Amino acid sequence: MSVVPKIKGLILCSILFFLTTATFSYAQELHSEYQATWRGEVLEVEGQEMRVIPGTGTEHLYQTLHIEIIDGPRKGEKLSIENDYLELKKGDKFYFNYLKYIGGEEIYSIINIDRRDSLIFFTLLFVVTVVAFGGWQGVRSLVALAGSFFAIFYILLPGLLQGWNPLLVSFAVASAILFGAIFLTHGFNRESSVAYAGTMLAVLFRSIVHCGRQHEQSIWIYQR
Repeated sequence: MSVVPKIKGLILCSILFFLTTATFSYAQELHSEYQATWRGEVLEVEGQEMRVIPGTGTEHLYQTLHIEIIDGPRKGEKLSIENDYLELKKGDKFYFNYLKYIGGEEIYSIINIDRRDSLIFFTLLFVVTVVAFGGWQGVRSLVALAGSFFAIFYILLPGLLQGWNPLLVSFAVASAILFGAIFLTHGFNRESSVAYAGTMLAVLFRSIVHCGRQHEQSIWIYQR
């Protein structure tokens, strides 16, 4: 029995991996301020205590962390910051926002845990499982999946940002992705042809139904 239907259910794992393994180090100037998002690692928990959130009466954990910045222009720098977002321990890696005001004041705000190591592990496990149970068909499905990501991130999104017709470019990319996913994985046969034709008819129907339908808010955002 083919394992490809089961494989499709795990595609979300790969999507999360590709989306979260991008480098989040960036910088911009807004209203005479410097803002960036970098990664850090907890070297030591210098202190922690429960504090009452003003106006609520609810207690929340506050930590003082000694950290090392592990990417960005200040990579290798060590400093102490306050953390009231989530509990961290020594060795944890995380993402944080850095904001520097024109007066020199600096603010550090932890925003999330860095889960890249875990995501890489589960992605590799996913690939090995697909190949082990699916054989060459599993390999072909992975190639089709990689092609889908390429089409989305290097054709669809850039095209939309450049002002291409969203309906036409989306339909074209969807057609290419479905062609690769169905025929590359299952081969050229009657069943694949019927599946592709049926799916494309559904995509075409949805495209026609939504043709010309848009919200005024979308036009306003585009004009700005």
